[in-house]
Amino acid sequence: MKIQPTVIFDMDGVIIDSEPIHRGITVNYFAQMGIHLQQEELEIFVGSSAKMNLTYIKNTYHLSEPIEVYMSDLKKQFMQHLREATDLQPIAGTRELIETLAAADYQLILGSSANRENINLVLSLLGLTDFFSHKVSGAELPESKPNPAIFLKAAELGGVTPNQCLVIEDSKNGVTAAKAAGMACIGHQNPNSGKQNITHADIVVQSMSDISLTLIDELLKKYA
Repeated sequence: MKIQPTVIFDMDGVIIDSEPIHRGITVNYFAQMGIHLQQEELEIFVGSSAKMNLTYIKNTYHLSEPIEVYMSDLKKQFMQHLREATDLQPIAGTRELIETLAAADYQLILGSSANRENINLVLSLLGLTDFFSHKVSGAELPESKPNPAIFLKAAELGGVTPNQCLVIEDSKNGVTAAKAAGMACIGHQNPNSGKQNITHADIVVQSMSDISLTLIDELLKKYA
């Protein structure tokens, strides 16, 4: 069986600029309870699963309801926002990169901390579902990013070893997970993801349009 070089895409902040949406919904939701989340807290949340983030909020602010209540409310609001959006587009350069990689016979896998319903909805609305051979949700794992389990699971499903994978991430948590998995990693410095320290990525780009096949090939060769 031919081994395909594999590129694992994060979703929020790499495929879709959804961090501002998540942030706005979360801030407004908890503000109605008298909880005013700080910018530093919101930046820590980027790249982690909703369960991990809500566990922090519940414990820090001594909330009484089960975490599942807050998760369900926030998920419904986010999905409603996406369905009602009239101008939903991938981040500039992302669709072109995905199409170029697919044409060059790369295997593409999605590795996101988002729940599977959100993943499926985003990819469907953007018309990108069929490009990905597998979709891994950190919400279905015992731990999500910065734990490397999400990327190791992606490699397992793709039938490749970690050194045959390159991850594209926008968050400190995501880059940390990718490097812990032993994978090459490109960091996308998305200003809408907050002040993310992603300098531990192999290379940092300011735009998804800066990522080329040549760059990906060069990084994968270093890990071969």
